[in-house]
Amino acid sequence: MTDYTIEYSRRKTIAIIVNPDLRVIVRAPRWVRKSDIQEFVNEKRRWIQAKLQHYRRNPPPAPRQFTHGEMHLYLGAQYRLRLDTALWKAVELAGKDLIVATTEPATPDHVETMMYGWYSERANELFPERLALCFERVGWADVEYPKLVLKRLKQRWGSCHVDGKVTLNTELIRGPVQCLDAVIFHELCHLKVPNHSPAFYQLFASILPDWRERKQLLDRTLS
Repeated sequence: MTDYTIEYSRRKTIAIIVNPDLRVIVRAPRWVRKSDIQEFVNEKRRWIQAKLQHYRRNPPPAPRQFTHGEMHLYLGAQYRLRLDTALWKAVELAGKDLIVATTEPATPDHVETMMYGWYSERANELFPERLALCFERVGWADVEYPKLVLKRLKQRWGSCHVDGKVTLNTELIRGPVQCLDAVIFHELCHLKVPNHSPAFYQLFASILPDWRERKQLLDRTLS
């Protein structure tokens, strides 16, 4: 039997989150009975065990230290972090280096703040462009263009709200563009089918036949 923690909220559906630390969290509407939650968990037992096995075989990497020489990702490519002192603050790519120039001591916290500010800026430029391109491929599905919200999330790559709002995790800027597109397509499909039923995956596969391969690449790159 799978051990799990239940988190109740104002959400409309039940969702299961399997964390890299092997914690299983079930998020459910307040009105759902525990017996129904248990039944849902039983139905997803194989998927849960597969995720747990994946994380046991592929433990998460050590936390990033944001120190000189450390490797960091941007759009799926590895860059060497280079810390410089300058008259102004800046973050930029130069060849295979990701340069963080500071006007004050480059403490890990300060470097992290600057880097993720830069990541956020790049995401705000790229994500709306990718959403527009992806939306062109789902026009036949008769869904309205969503409002886009970008956030740095801890446990999800994206979400789709019942009001038509799509949220994307800015951490996706670190992965390959094809993985970002896969998450966007996933959320766009939820505008049509707001659950993970067979109908949803049939629609998803019709739009993106290689979604499984892209998901595996995303897991390998950013897990």
